[in-house]
Amino acid sequence: MNNDQFVILRSNFSNNDLLSSLGAQVRETRITGYLGYLLSINHPALLSLFKITERIKEIRLEFKLLTQRCDIIIISEKYHYIIEAKLYYENPESQLLNQANEYKKKYPNAKIKKIAISNFENLNSNSNIQNYSWNSIYNSLNKNLGNNNLQKILGKELLKHMENQGIIKRNDQFEIYAREVNKEPFLTFFLKGHTYFCKFEKSSNISKCSYFAPHFGKEISKVSPGIKEGISYIAKIKEIVYVDNFSKIEEIIKDYVKKEKIIRNFPGACPDFS
Repeated sequence: MNNDQFVILRSNFSNNDLLSSLGAQVRETRITGYLGYLLSINHPALLSLFKITERIKEIRLEFKLLTQRCDIIIISEKYHYIIEAKLYYENPESQLLNQANEYKKKYPNAKIKKIAISNFENLNSNSNIQNYSWNSIYNSLNKNLGNNNLQKILGKELLKHMENQGIIKRNDQFEIYAREVNKEPFLTFFLKGHTYFCKFEKSSNISKCSYFAPHFGKEISKVSPGIKEGISYIAKIKEIVYVDNFSKIEEIIKDYVKKEKIIRNFPGACPDFS
């Protein structure tokens, strides 16, 4: 580290990017506000990605409607763009459609374009919505930092923030998420279903991790022959899914069954959902 560089400590965590210095945890409103500012200075990477070719007249952040709140509203010479962003693998489409309907009632003459940002790479359930992943935003900024110093400096800060907060995963990441597995059916889920369920905590660093290591406890080693206490496996994390009810868990299992990710390798490991 050079003598003129400093590390900012916030809540005992070191931060080396502008957005992280404002708070230790990632916030949707903070990152969408930053995206709005990059768009206000006509950052070419974002304009190209979102297919905005006309001049921008106004940008509104956290714009309140009667029952909805829009993350970003971009008013250009031709369109009104509504942007809704979600972290933690939430699907923004339903909320975005409600926002567009309510916005149309308030501004009946507006030509609306809908933009959704999420952790999903291939979210194409609604053809009337432009869907982008955080990875696509990262890659676009990484390829084109901007035309002037302001755009370049602020673009780099967003890239660092996305890396530091685990919004995107770098290929060189080797962080391991370790959790105690001491009960059934969690052992069977991991060994036969290649899945692990845990309570979501925003303070968790799971989004930054590329590998999962279950620590088997004494109780599970007593009831499961061949399982020894301690860490015996380090597994590659293929996907992280956030759910808030049991029906969504069932949908995830069905999806995995259809893709034969479980049945192909572990026949009889899952119930029949057909």
